[in-house]
Amino acid sequence: LKRRAIEAACVATLRPATCGGEMGPTVPQVGHLLVGAEVSDDECAIFVEAGEENSRREAARRSPTYLAGAALTATLLLGAAVAQRGRFSGAVASNGLSAAEFIVLDSKDHRCHTAKEGELCWKDVRWAITTGITEHPEWYAGTCPHLKPTSAFEEFQACVYKINMTSCPLPCNPSDGVSDEVVARTHRQANKRPHLADPCHSAQKGEDCYDDVLDAMVRGVISHPDRYPGLTADSSFEQFQQALYEDPTSSSCPRPCACKTALPGDQCYKHVLWAQQEGIKGHPDWYHGLHADSTFEEVQAYLAKESKGSCTYPCASVDVAHARNSIGDQTGLTGKGSACFTDNWPDIKRKLVCGKCKVLVDKFSSKYKTCERYCTAIGRKCTGAWMDYDDTCSVLYPMTCEETIASDDALCECGKEAEKADADDVEKPITDAVPEEPVAEKRAEKAEQQAVGGAEVCHTAVPGHICYDDVMFGMTKGFNEHPEWYAGLSSRSTFEDFQKILHGNRELNCPKPCPCHTARNGDKCVENVKWVLREGIPQHPSWYQGLTVRSRFEEVQRRLREDENTTCGQPCTMRKWNTPSLFCIAVFRSQGYESELLKAQLDKNVGVFSCDDVAVLADKKMRLAEGLETLVIPPNEQVGVSKDGTAANTMIFIKAWLLIWQDTRWQAHDWIIKADPDAVIIPERLRQHLAPHTGKNVFVKNCMKYSGPGWPMMFGSVEAFSNEALMTYMKGADRCRTQLQWQAWGEDLFMGNCISMLGGGSIFDGGLVGDGVCKGANCGDGSVAAFHPFKSVEKWFQCYHQATR
Repeated sequence: LKRRAIEAACVATLRPATCGGEMGPTVPQVGHLLVGAEVSDDECAIFVEAGEENSRREAARRSPTYLAGAALTATLLLGAAVAQRGRFSGAVASNGLSAAEFIVLDSKDHRCHTAKEGELCWKDVRWAITTGITEHPEWYAGTCPHLKPTSAFEEFQACVYKINMTSCPLPCNPSDGVSDEVVARTHRQANKRPHLADPCHSAQKGEDCYDDVLDAMVRGVISHPDRYPGLTADSSFEQFQQALYEDPTSSSCPRPCACKTALPGDQCYKHVLWAQQEGIKGHPDWYHGLHADSTFEEVQAYLAKESKGSCTYPCASVDVAHARNSIGDQTGLTGKGSACFTDNWPDIKRKLVCGKCKVLVDKFSSKYKTCERYCTAIGRKCTGAWMDYDDTCSVLYPMTCEETIASDDALCECGKEAEKADADDVEKPITDAVPEEPVAEKRAEKAEQQAVGGAEVCHTAVPGHICYDDVMFGMTKGFNEHPEWYAGLSSRSTFEDFQKILHGNRELNCPKPCPCHTARNGDKCVENVKWVLREGIPQHPSWYQGLTVRSRFEEVQRRLREDENTTCGQPCTMRKWNTPSLFCIAVFRSQGYESELLKAQLDKNVGVFSCDDVAVLADKKMRLAEGLETLVIPPNEQVGVSKDGTAANTMIFIKAWLLIWQDTRWQAHDWIIKADPDAVIIPERLRQHLAPHTGKNVFVKNCMKYSGPGWPMMFGSVEAFSNEALMTYMKGADRCRTQLQWQAWGEDLFMGNCISMLGGGSIFDGGLVGDGVCKGANCGDGSVAAFHPFKSVEKWFQCYHQATR
């Protein structure tokens, strides 16, 4: 034990109500261990100060309690009482300890693990040691300022853990103790960020993991059963993928997503049947990508993805038979004739393979009549027969192989190859079949009755549907011209909100929209989406196929909805953006004219609020509208005057840009516009000015007030950064803070010089903004995209109306 090493632990078995309990009014002293308790809404923690070596002997005589501390690698035995929050405070103070030094850790994270060679974490740490710290020191400067190229492996792992908790676990303390301080600091940060589970992804055909799973199902479980404990040839695809995910020698497979294929009696099952038998045929525009022959699982997956009904994602319809068909039965262990190459079997309805050598047979009553005859026709023996449930792999009741039924389909298992099959033994098509009943009509009627239990089927309109056009008209034009048609809605209402209004009008062909909720600040889903965009996709692109760091928030949320125990629901339909898209930012003081200006612009949906998306930042949290709250800039010292006579507000905006980085929404946009509240901006004109430069790593210099060195420059009333230029700044901001003499600069000068130093470019556009601080503001100039300054609501709108009339 290290002298005076401060540690903390969560007692997994205690609830908050137990912490105070009847254990006494004071904090007991056990040997040289100081023990106390602190209660929060969802956890009870005990605190320990490790003293002299003899405390180990004292503690050894006590009852066991788990401790989660990197410096305490052995389990200490404690039987001490715990006290309430107020009682503990005095004990801490009396021993000269700051309450801030004590750490609260989630009880789930009480174990440490130093990465070993071959593990993914080990690879990440080695890269950080050999490459990252030397080529990208700025990546580590903010999070791990004490990290050096000569630091211990555990110190690097602790830093990687702080940067991305899903990449590495918390390391154990090294034997020489050099990283006690680093590990303690890591602990203190642990409760500040959510610990996210590895994102899930069910392997798809064409991916390395998919092939590895098939190989494990066919060969691995037979030749190396110890690698797949508890699994058999009948285990599911997802179970094998989970085994590979947990295998430290395998790095190809991510964690599989939770799945459940709907069964008879499930509400989802009824939805899938209705879609298969009625929905796809009657409303093909509701089911893009599906067709009459789509499998049960394909339809269920679509319904789950689109949040139609109550469906979860189905499991992969891949069993050992499929695996053998895909990679060939090369094991040599199954015996001649046991492989079922169902691809060559005739009359498989909808290509449904329902298990090893088990298929859904079409034309059953008219052609085969019994499963024995079907199997004989393909040179095999029947090993099982069942009546299917509504053209699926689900069993209604079992049959014998020789049983005759008057049904157009049945489940037959042809598990053995016939010893000999002469031509005379092969069953010919039966001509005296029982006439087929009008099954389709009966099943359609039954499905319509059972599909949703009488409830109305939901469908969110998509492009190509007349309802979609009506909704888009309402969102872009109808609401502004006839707000009375859309009672209760605002310019920030969702697509589904508008469709719900139109659904109430019987003259319009708009179905009921499906439920949705795009995550907002405060929702647990938001932090998961942000992590994926900031770290998940760059570091683990294979987990998020089809997504990039420029994917929209809703696209990532939709992907995370597939995750096991997800915190993310179905997002609402994404708003249509213009080209190039603009992400506008306004920074304002909560007191004074700036707040009034922005509220007036929001009320009319003009200015920054008419951009494709917007973020507002202030000195305190404010709710401006439904779904629109301010990002809060941490307090700053008094703003001085810059060398050019404007506000020396650089530190405020350094903090503001950090908030924008953490927000992540900007990453999906072509241009990021920072506009002062008293600037009148016309987004349509901004796009005209910026479109020729979209995709370039540039910011816009907008003022040529003087000639000579340093001119033109970017004035801060309206700043325009391409996505690439702002990304350049975000990645190198720490370098600018340490290498530039910015303390006396305004933020506009800092941003321009910073991006230039980091390798970004610039263009000059004197028509981007008519600025009274530069060469004047003529609101009647139809070629200019913005005007500044107009510090009252009346003057702001006078300029706006003059510019847009």
